[in-house]
Amino acid sequence: MRDPRFEQLAGLMLDHSLKIRRGEAFHISADLCALPLVKSLLRAAAQRGVFALVDFSCQEASRLLYETYQAGDSDKTEAFL
Repeated sequence: MRDPRFEQLAGLMLDHSLKIRRGEAFHISADLCALPLVKSLLRAAAQRGVFALVDFSCQEASRLLYETYQAGDSDKTEAFL
């Protein structure tokens, strides 16, 4: 289900904040919890003829990985970070 608030926000982000034009490209880096907004941005981008590259992350998984290395050997933690 589309949320009209996200659709409106996506339009504002592209037109006002980015001032993006047809044929241009932009990058979205977002957590998975932002999926509804990202989908609205992709729809708005397609309507405007612009290209979007999307990278998703999962904050919870990143936190678990970080905590795993924090709990272990300090040499491994430094190598990881």
